[in-house]
Amino acid sequence: MKKEVEFEAKSLVKKQTFIRLQQLFPTYTAISQENTYYDTETLTLKQHGAALRVRTKETDTVLTFKQPFQDGLLETHQPFTPDMSALLQSGEIPEGPVKIAITSLVGSPINVTPLGRIRTERRVISYENGLLCLDHSFYLQTEDYEVEFEGSSMTHAQEVLNNLLDKVGTQPIPTVSKIGRLFHSYQSRQ
Repeated sequence: MKKEVEFEAKSLVKKQTFIRLQQLFPTYTAISQENTYYDTETLTLKQHGAALRVRTKETDTVLTFKQPFQDGLLETHQPFTPDMSALLQSGEIPEGPVKIAITSLVGSPINVTPLGRIRTERRVISYENGLLCLDHSFYLQTEDYEVEFEGSSMTHAQEVLNNLLDKVGTQPIPTVSKIGRLFHSYQSRQ
């Protein structure tokens, strides 16, 4: 089990800006990942500002619970094994630190359902004492381009992101998390 606090600033960008950012950073680590998000039918986790996901990158799959913490997010991770998949598909959260964190936030065990899946092609770059991610994401017949910077504090993350966007001649486009965009896309199609 791993817990960490994440201080991340993000902005959607237009495709042309995304291409300019890629050209600025020709050296990167490429990651293809798929996130499946879960919540209750009444969106209990969302109401608490939290999110539950299973992320698969190459051969590694991790169950992660994100919840508000100070001015960042507290992430609780645990390895996700194939036998947990059937359990989660049936609505039950596997035993472990993620279930403990969810129960401590919402007060009781909950049954979850899959909400949707997002596939992301990510470029990761060490930059300005943090991590810069250039994400091209696909979900519900939608694709978007996002730049994220994870820093040592929210102030650091936001300053570095704003300076970078200024460097390529664009303003930040406020955005919500990937799960928030998935929710919005899903609701707008109904």
